[in-house]
Amino acid sequence: CGSAWRNSAVMVRLGPSTAARRLKTILGRYERHKRGAGFWISPLSTPSHLPELLSAQRLHCRKHFPAMIRALGGAPPPLSSPPAVEILPLDPTMAVLGSTTTARGRCEVERLRVLLADRQRRTRVFVARLGGKEAGRVELFVGSKCSGVHGISVQESLQGRGIGSALLEHACAEAASAGSPAVVLLATTEGQRLYERRGFAEVARFGYWYRSFQR
Repeated sequence: CGSAWRNSAVMVRLGPSTAARRLKTILGRYERHKRGAGFWISPLSTPSHLPELLSAQRLHCRKHFPAMIRALGGAPPPLSSPPAVEILPLDPTMAVLGSTTTARGRCEVERLRVLLADRQRRTRVFVARLGGKEAGRVELFVGSKCSGVHGISVQESLQGRGIGSALLEHACAEAASAGSPAVVLLATTEGQRLYERRGFAEVARFGYWYRSFQR
């Protein structure tokens, strides 16, 4: 769909002697397909001068995002769930939040369908329902060493009522039941305070570098 957030490279590790050439090759493919190119650069990304190489290729660091972690196993922080909220696994045939009549909406439906078809159930999506209607959702990826939370969303008219916290706690409980010792996530500025209240601590910052090749 051309979304900047979907067309991204994460955990970038390139050799010092070949990094510039490989970046040029990678970006050439994005340019041919007229896609926006994004790179998430962490303190572990290599080589150490990777930001300078990205800048030379006309990428810009749009923002730094906190990487946060919460250890599982202990008692979670107290939670006041909104009354009558129900959290259920997503039915792969259900529509996503918002319109599915657009190309982006259809791409999102297909993305979820493919992820949820994985027999190992590494990706799990949960929906919060309030008054019989979808109020929000969260994605959980169960990895071999920890689990990751992604895409917490709540309908704008229902924000500030504890639905996001309830979704996050449900995902953490699901991760714990799958044997994960910890849950990690990348926080937005708006979400960081919520995650801190739910027991997450910042451990690093990821820079998001981007260049658009779209016309």
